Amino acid sequence: MVAACAPGFADCNGSIADGCEADLRVPANCGSCGHACSAGQVCNGGTCASSCSAGRVLCNGACLDTQNDPSSCGGCTKACALPSHGQPTCSAGQCGAPVCDAGYTPCNGACLDATAILSDPFTCGASCATITACVAPGQARTTCTAGVCGGCSPGFSVCGGACTDISYDVYNCGGCGKSCLGACRNGVCTAGTPVWQTGMKPTYITNDALYVYWIDAGTNSILRAAKAGGAPQVLAAGQAGPSQLAVDATSVYFTAPQAPAVMVMPKTGGTPQILALSQSNGVPDTLAIDATDVYFSDGAINRVSKAGGAVTTLVPPSLYMDGRIALDATSVYYTEVNPNATQSLYRVSKAGGASVYIGGGLIGTVGPGLLWNYSVAPAVIFAFPIDGAMPAALPLVVSPAEAIVSMAADAAYAWAALSTADPMKSSGIRRIPADPTCGEAPVFVYQSPAFPGAPAGITVDSTYVYWTEGTTIARMLK
Repeated sequence: MVAACAPGFADCNGSIADGCEADLRVPANCGSCGHACSAGQVCNGGTCASSCSAGRVLCNGACLDTQNDPSSCGGCTKACALPSHGQPTCSAGQCGAPVCDAGYTPCNGACLDATAILSDPFTCGASCATITACVAPGQARTTCTAGVCGGCSPGFSVCGGACTDISYDVYNCGGCGKSCLGACRNGVCTAGTPVWQTGMKPTYITNDALYVYWIDAGTNSILRAAKAGGAPQVLAAGQAGPSQLAVDATSVYFTAPQAPAVMVMPKTGGTPQILALSQSNGVPDTLAIDATDVYFSDGAINRVSKAGGAVTTLVPPSLYMDGRIALDATSVYYTEVNPNATQSLYRVSKAGGASVYIGGGLIGTVGPGLLWNYSVAPAVIFAFPIDGAMPAALPLVVSPAEAIVSMAADAAYAWAALSTADPMKSSGIRRIPADPTCGEAPVFVYQSPAFPGAPAGITVDSTYVYWTEGTTIARMLK
C-alpha cells in the first residue's frame, strides 16, 4: 500500500504498482474508497449531493473548483504539472508557483535544489531571481561556482562574448569573425551538398535506414530517394494537399488536409488508402506514429490504429489548438495558442484522460529523453524532460528576424531550420546541444547562400543532416 497520497486521491486497491489510483472526487469513490453515490447524484467536495455547490463546476459527475484546484485549473481537464519535490498550486484558474519540499526553492514552476543551483551550470544562481544557464549566448561561461558562472570549457573560443566551437560555427569558422556561406567543418568552409535537384518544391522531409522521403508541395506528391544515390521515386502523385508524413517498417502515413483525411500506403508505392477521416470538421494537418497507432491533429487530438478502425478522440476540439503534436512512450504533447497569442504546451496520456499543462511554447521535435519546443516572442528554444517536468531554457536565443521553421533531434543535438525575411540576416541551420552542461554553445552550422533561400523541412540520421531548400534536397555531415 502507498504510504501517503495527494489530497483528493487514495490507494483503494492496496497496490503499489498503480499508486494512488482512486479519485475521491468522483461519484464512484466520493470522499472515501467504495463510497458510491446514488444514480443521478454528483460528488460535491467528498459528499454525495443532487447538484454542485456555488463556485464548483460539474465535470463528469465530480464538482470541481476550477479556480483553485490544481487538478482542474481553468477547466475540467486542465491539470497543473506536478513538480518533483513539491505540490502544484492554482489561483483564479491559473497554475501558480508550487509549494516545494524542505530544501527546495520554487523557480519558474519547478522545485530546484537550493544547494545544487550554486554549482549547476544549467541553473546557476544564488536564488531563483539570479538563475541563468551558464552557456547562454552572449556570456562566455560554462561552469558554475557559488552561484556564479565561470569561463569556457577547453576546446571552445570566446567570439563575440559567447563560447563558440570554431570548428563548426559558420560565423566563426576556424577563427572569430570568419564567416562562411554554406557549412563549416573542422574550421574550413564547405557547402551543403545538393543530393537531389527535384525541379519541384520539396517541403516536409523524413527518413528511414535506406531512404529519404519528402512531400512536394508543387505537385502534391509523396517521393523518396535512396540515401546511396539514384533518381527520386514518386510514391503517390496528385494527393489532396499533403502536409506531413511519417514512415515505419512497411508504410508511409501522411495527412491530406483537402480530403480531409489521414492516408496510408506501402513504402514501395501504390494507391494511398484512407486510414481515418477528420473527426471535428477540422483539417488533419499534423501526425505522429508509434509502434501500433497513428495520432493526428484536426482541431482535436485523435488516435487510430495502424490497422484501421474506429478513431478515438483524446482531446476534444478547441479553437485554440495549434496543431503541432509529438509523442513519447506514454504521452501525446500538443500546443494551444489563445487569442492573446499565449502559447501553452500540454500532454495527455495515449490512453486518454485529463490534459496536463507543462509550460509555454510551440512543439519543435522529440529527441531521446527530451521534447524540444520554442517560443516566438522572444524567440527561444527550450527542452522539456520527457517525464513532463517543468522546462529549463536551453542556450539559444534566436534573432527576432529569424523564424524557426522546423526541427529535428538526435541524442546529442537538436537541429533548427531557420528562415528570415530580412536580407541583412541569415537563414540556415543551428545546432543546439542536448546537454547544456557540456560546455558547448549553439552553433550556426549552415548558412543559406542567397536571400531569400531558406531550409523548409529538416531530418537527421546517424551520419547526416538532410533538409529541403528551394528545389533541392541537400545534406551535410553532422
